[in-house]
Amino acid sequence: MSETQEELSFLEKWAIRKLQYFSKIEGVPKDWDGIHILTQRELTVLKGIENKTVIHSAIIGAVSAFMCVLSSFLPPLLFTVNDSWTYQIQYWLVVGLVTLLCTIGEFYLLFIDGLKSTNKLAHTAGFDIPENKHDEFVLSLARAALEIPNSNKPVLGVDPFKYANKTNVYVLTILYKIKIIASNAILKFVLVRLLGNVIAKSYFEFISVLVTAFWDGYITRKIMREARIRTIGPSAVTERVQNYLENADKYSVEFKKECLRAVAAAITQTEEMHPNLQFLLLSAYKKLQLENIEFDVDDMDSFLVNLNNLKEEEQLLLVKMLTFAIVIDGKISADENLVLIKACKISNLKLKEGSIQNLLKMIYNGKPFSVTDLYKAS
Repeated sequence: MSETQEELSFLEKWAIRKLQYFSKIEGVPKDWDGIHILTQRELTVLKGIENKTVIHSAIIGAVSAFMCVLSSFLPPLLFTVNDSWTYQIQYWLVVGLVTLLCTIGEFYLLFIDGLKSTNKLAHTAGFDIPENKHDEFVLSLARAALEIPNSNKPVLGVDPFKYANKTNVYVLTILYKIKIIASNAILKFVLVRLLGNVIAKSYFEFISVLVTAFWDGYITRKIMREARIRTIGPSAVTERVQNYLENADKYSVEFKKECLRAVAAAITQTEEMHPNLQFLLLSAYKKLQLENIEFDVDDMDSFLVNLNNLKEEEQLLLVKMLTFAIVIDGKISADENLVLIKACKISNLKLKEGSIQNLLKMIYNGKPFSVTDLYKAS
């Protein structure tokens, strides 16, 4: 099953067209040499792209919020101020219209700037944006730039939400706006307490300019980080699958099944079909050449039980695959960490202190890494 078989939303199609357009007009750099391990100079370029995009987003957010605040001073200049319902309607029509236009403009500019920067990240990492609108890599970048959730449809029988609390999925979608509203309220309260006798009350509305600028910059930092992880992912996956499963033919069928389950464990414990993990799952499946998958690939309990019955060499290789699957999306959850600890214990291994965090930094920075040095005998 391929995620690209699904019908794309209007926003996804628009984002992909923009990415392809920016890629076309910018062109491939003269020294472009395809997918490769990033040099220090390229890492510096990536960080520069991210920093510029964050600054742009903060400025866009600040200008938008500033215009919204100014709109509250506009009605008294246009209409006669009084306590009538007519004036109240006029007031909120003006403020509401300006706020709506500013919000639309803000999001449009944020989206465009994010897509431009994502295209630059991809080119720097050695990727060219293909013209195929159903290309999985392009789709993953488009979703990252616009913070569109991943499809999360089952792939090879792996359901990301198999162990999920379904309520959390819906609650998380409204947290961003709540954080902005709460930040505004808290900051206003603090400043009123500290500066209430110095600054006129009407000017406290301009606090939203700082808050919006902060949150737009903060969210953009997260988006650019995710886009960066997705540009690094495919090349890292290709190299690791080739390295770990180079002699896959000599391993048992049970090992091959548990290899897929190791990747599936990372997917179910993050409750997300991250593009890097989907690519890893499909790449491992293709490399292992399993004739069928008539077993529960996402059965984590079976993975831990069967791991205990494998040879020491196979156990070590599966722990490596599990570790790589856990970190290739650029983060590690508490549930993933618990599964890894259990797998290490079964295999008579112990994680070195701070090793996972260091590995995450190396992946994020596009540096060569190895999981072999993460463990020691328990």
